[in-house]
Amino acid sequence: MTENKLLIVFSLNNTNIQFLSLRSNNLGDVSMEILVNALKDNLSLKSLDLYGNLITGAGIKKLV
Repeated sequence: MTENKLLIVFSLNNTNIQFLSLRSNNLGDVSMEILVNALKDNLSLKSLDLYGNLITGAGIKKLV
């Protein structure tokens, strides 16, 4: 999934997402910035699966 597609998907109302799997989508650090901004108002998220992506330590820090 490219960053552009991720941005489009998360531009929708996503405040009730509880479980999100983005496994093996070739997401990188730029995607993490988009994801953090998209989920900032979501207080329901319980599980986020990012296994198998191209995220570095810098990208993970953006999530914390």
